[in-house]
Amino acid sequence: MLNKAGQGGASPTKLSISCLTSALQNQYKRQQADYHSSLCVNASSSLPNMGHRYSTTVPLLTFAVLARIAAGAIPSFGLQTASSVRSGLLDSDFLIRGAGPALGPLQDFVSVTADASNKPALAATDTQFRVSTNQVKSRRWFLKHYHPRAAEVVYVTRGRMLARFWFEGKNPRVVRNILRVGDSVVIPQGLVHHVKCVSRVDCTFIGVLNSGDPGTVPVR
Repeated sequence: MLNKAGQGGASPTKLSISCLTSALQNQYKRQQADYHSSLCVNASSSLPNMGHRYSTTVPLLTFAVLARIAAGAIPSFGLQTASSVRSGLLDSDFLIRGAGPALGPLQDFVSVTADASNKPALAATDTQFRVSTNQVKSRRWFLKHYHPRAAEVVYVTRGRMLARFWFEGKNPRVVRNILRVGDSVVIPQGLVHHVKCVSRVDCTFIGVLNSGDPGTVPVR
């Protein structure tokens, strides 16, 4: 139920679905954009060609249902599938270079990340993951951290590494593995993990996370 604002003592006014549909259609034609999401959020916005300004607190579910009914009668423009997005990319947009910047004299490790912000191929709905190329100085540790929204696979490309992570449960423990070139380790989502280069040469590894927004939380 929507009430007219600015008219004291006025009786409640029902806004019919057909009237709302007509108003939304008119607004869509003018803006040629996805307007209805903003209408669902801002219930007090002015509806065009209605002659009144309405304001009230409306249950979100009610507005969501009305907006979906109205949108069903409006043609959709500009919607693209993952396939159509990929068709406009360059070959280099799919390439992730393995080599990163050289380690500085005061750096224990360095990491370069490929994600949707710098690799358009990772922005499609069916390629939501993140890839990092990393270097760790001999006998040094990489950053201790966890990813709240993703699991990770660590793949060693140079040197020998110690990988460990902690998990809780009925029998909490630390999982430890020595990784040589070509070895991988799976680190479950949300678990604190740590890797160390234990070889005499500097180590390099690739980290692949199964989310475009995994989050990285350092741990002391």
